[in-house]
Amino acid sequence: MVFRQLIRRPGTFTRLSVVAISLATVVSFTYFAATYLVARDGTVSISTYSSSLTSTGSKDDTTCLNPYAQKGFVWFSDKRDESNTTWVPFYSGLLNQKYAAAWNEDGGPVEPVFNADEVYSDDQPPSEVLGATPHKWMQEIERLHLLLLKGSMIDEDGIRIDHPGKNTELTVDEQSEIKELEQRLYWVKDRRIVILSDSVERYQHAFLCGRLGQAPVIGPYGAQTTTWCHVPYLNFTVLHWHLSSTTTSRPDWWWLSEMKVVPIEERWEKYYLPTVNLTIGVNGKSPDMVIFQSSLWDHRMFTESRRANKHEHGLDLHRPLNWRELRFYMQRIRYIVGLFRELYGDDFPLLYRATTLRREKFGNVGLYDLGRAARFVSHELDLEIMEFGQLVQGYEQFYFDIVHIGKGPLSVLWANMMFWYLFRALGGVEVKGQLLRMPDESGPYNLIDNWNVCHDVYMNDPK
Repeated sequence: MVFRQLIRRPGTFTRLSVVAISLATVVSFTYFAATYLVARDGTVSISTYSSSLTSTGSKDDTTCLNPYAQKGFVWFSDKRDESNTTWVPFYSGLLNQKYAAAWNEDGGPVEPVFNADEVYSDDQPPSEVLGATPHKWMQEIERLHLLLLKGSMIDEDGIRIDHPGKNTELTVDEQSEIKELEQRLYWVKDRRIVILSDSVERYQHAFLCGRLGQAPVIGPYGAQTTTWCHVPYLNFTVLHWHLSSTTTSRPDWWWLSEMKVVPIEERWEKYYLPTVNLTIGVNGKSPDMVIFQSSLWDHRMFTESRRANKHEHGLDLHRPLNWRELRFYMQRIRYIVGLFRELYGDDFPLLYRATTLRREKFGNVGLYDLGRAARFVSHELDLEIMEFGQLVQGYEQFYFDIVHIGKGPLSVLWANMMFWYLFRALGGVEVKGQLLRMPDESGPYNLIDNWNVCHDVYMNDPK
């Protein structure tokens, strides 16, 4: 494992040390609530989802494999059925697998690589490929919710209902499934996540809440300020703070007359800070994770500013951004990171979410510029990137308007990515679809120590 520590001085982030601890090689596989560890000597030990693992090899980075940082594709059997939506990573060695072999030892084709007279079916990827995809946390949490509702074990508000007798609404298999799901999902309980972003995330947040039977609560100043939802039976809360660009003022040409407070400094004080009590997690001082991004509003802001100040007609969304705009944007992203560090300290994971694009291809050059600038700032400030914007490029058929991604396969992907990062922050380890280590609640609660086990590996090599 790799452990890393950061000390923050004003305007700087300094790496202090890297200590490598080599782990013995073990092989691990999981089935429901048990983790089986097979040692070199053939002995087997069983852990019921404790924190007993580990590593899949002798190298430290074998447990540090982020599936969402791999090249791959979004797979779903039917866009109307979201239950099996997943990211399918292309792991190293894929071309050597039997299902990729195109030629036999004599140089003859095993099967045609492509036959122009044949319609290729929509069959799912091989089981060994799907078995290595990231865990479908969102689907499992939603399944638990539906079973608890069916069994009248929670009410419509998500509050637990105690049953003194036997529940006759559920089959024996469903009752067993509930026990298995609750045992596997215990780490979701009591968690807090903060998302600072635009309406792309606000809608994803609303879709997540809706899957768990909760309509987002809208703050007193409207949806474009703060929203949140709380799932009582999990004591799980996700908040969305709406960010309307990185501008430092509200200029006269601002295109939304009803939006009176724009700069983050003012929104922070008026909208965000009054909800801070909802954001504090188990450690008593910060959320369990923060995700943030700003891009679409910045693109519009720079474009509107140019039109107003140069007296141009129409918005030129095809224009690349210039040096001063990008320099301003980068400084403001750094400023936002400082706001979070000042509010919550350093002991929590902070992620930048990769930029999503407009549905119209020819209006995205400025967004590409902003995305690259944000990546640079994230690297300089030692922040990892949640690659959602990168993974969904090309799937514009799932947008419900020019910029917003609708409820469907991509919203499930977003939720699964969020839960994957939360699982890791709590000490969980997943490698190629296998849950090798579950979060341990018996020891000290230290988010950043868990995060830093793989942080250096991901920062230096996203694989």
